[in-house]
Amino acid sequence: MHAYYFKSSVGIFRIFPFRGNFWLEIDRGMYSAYISPEEAAIDVYMHTTGHNGWDKLKGIEDAPEDLSGWRYL
Repeated sequence: MHAYYFKSSVGIFRIFPFRGNFWLEIDRGMYSAYISPEEAAIDVYMHTTGHNGWDKLKGIEDAPEDLSGWRYL
């Protein structure tokens, strides 16, 4: 299955299609469903994912602003 990947200090984020939505996953935990992968990438960029370890790093660790900074495999 094709997915978008972003490696952070707290683990690897993955955005992938599943049952008509795009899911955001880190460390095999699914956090939210989105209408588009771009929306999920924005939540990672804004540190509003629901993953406490990542969200607490706002202003400390940067993420790509959009999917162009993610790997697609």
